[in-house]
Amino acid sequence: MKATQQTLVRHLPATRLVHRLILVTIALVLFGQSTSIAKATEPLNVLLQRIEAGGTLTERLLAAEAISVYGKHAVPRLTELLIHEDEPTRRFAAVGLVRIGPEAVKAIPDLIAVLGRCDQAPRHEAVIALEVIGPAAAPAIPALKNLVDHPDTLLAGRAIFALAAIRTPEAIRALTVYLHSDKRQLQVQSLSALRELGPAAMVILPDLLRLGIDAPDFEMREQAFAIVSLLGEEALPSLVELLATGSPETRRHAAMAIYRMGTVAVDAVTTLRHSLQDPDPYVRFWAARALGAVGSSDAESRAALARAASDPDPDVRWAAADALHRDATAFREVQYGTGFAPW
Repeated sequence: MKATQQTLVRHLPATRLVHRLILVTIALVLFGQSTSIAKATEPLNVLLQRIEAGGTLTERLLAAEAISVYGKHAVPRLTELLIHEDEPTRRFAAVGLVRIGPEAVKAIPDLIAVLGRCDQAPRHEAVIALEVIGPAAAPAIPALKNLVDHPDTLLAGRAIFALAAIRTPEAIRALTVYLHSDKRQLQVQSLSALRELGPAAMVILPDLLRLGIDAPDFEMREQAFAIVSLLGEEALPSLVELLATGSPETRRHAAMAIYRMGTVAVDAVTTLRHSLQDPDPYVRFWAARALGAVGSSDAESRAALARAASDPDPDVRWAAADALHRDATAFREVQYGTGFAPW
């Protein structure tokens, strides 16, 4: 490993090496992994000097990480370094702001200014800093939207995730444009960003349903319904309606989404029982699975599942039997506890 790193250092220009080192570090931050952050045992001014002028790349990066313990007090000097003539210094300053996170709110105007510059450095890091700042970075929405069509796909994708992290209705609605883009990569990235929002994406439920019904790509239709399943019970009435009136494929996706909702979908039980008689076996399968996941133990649902256990389709029979078994297990646990059953 050491030899490989030395080879990399010899063959990569210093600016590219800094960029790669920083992006790896930031990726670990975003995924909640530790990177052995140095403790700030030194004064703020000393750490700032190290970022700006001295030591190896690793030492400068560790200083940028360590400075985060000074929080908002380090922000004014770090924002000054964002326009430093030295590119690595600009990048390390942005890393410091990423590490500080939401407390770096006063850096937002300076980070927005970075996004508007023609040079790349440190636009990637500035976008990530806005992402970790979160909803307070709403003034950056126009600048982030301008980056989504950037030829640098990594930068464009990060801008999409930053919009999602801002989480305001305006930012989330901005993502709907990319859901209907003719560029598949933008669609996929937007769906991935929306998946992380959960119920906050409820403001674009109509757009998600339209994509789930009309998108030319099957995978996109399926993913749209998967996101709807994460929106919570507010999305349930729309799914129930589609389960009753949609096309065969739409009914399947609606039933699958209700299944993923689990117990919050209890109001769908009546429609799910009717769907056990749907002409499409896939709809019947997912309706049975959903009834099992919802945990309905009423007599009508059990009777409907018992009939479905004799369905001509073997997968439907299995799903119905599994739902009945789940219900019986839940009943025994409620009555006798998890460690005992009378039969």
